[in-house]
Amino acid sequence: MHDKIAGKTDKFELLVARASTMGAIETIIVHPCEATALESAIAAAKAGLIIPIIVAPQRKLAAIAASIGLDLTGIELIDVPHSHAAAAKSVSLIRAGRGELLMKGSLHSDELLHAVTDREIGLRTERRSGKYLSRLGRQTRYCSECHRPAYRPETRRTARRHSIGRRNGYTEDS
Repeated sequence: MHDKIAGKTDKFELLVARASTMGAIETIIVHPCEATALESAIAAAKAGLIIPIIVAPQRKLAAIAASIGLDLTGIELIDVPHSHAAAAKSVSLIRAGRGELLMKGSLHSDELLHAVTDREIGLRTERRSGKYLSRLGRQTRYCSECHRPAYRPETRRTARRHSIGRRNGYTEDS
């Protein structure tokens, strides 16, 4: 078992080494208001992978940084009142060309995807991106629910059968 963990670590280190040769990319980090999210962003910056621009409530961010002993000196911080505002501001910064990547912090995926897919301020192109973003959303749910797909056709069919049966007067007892 230990060999498998070591192998995965080696692959991760190889990936980081390859990415660091490409140079740092300006990255808008959306609402990293949990210790692990903030530490990950700072670690990526220290590794030379990203140039962070953090969009989050300043007071909350300062308190988290102080509690885990992180120094945010030299990092661009943009103050917003809450996570929805952080998502909207981050998307507008990407649209304005201030960053190349959008990194999700500790806000909910649906908050960020709502801002990304918004008709007025979102990251829309001439092509229909909704199809691809919904796939991304499903994949995110898939990963976060311990490898249980969020959409299972057999569940949908079963539910349809039950509703048709109820309409026709059948109950689960019959």
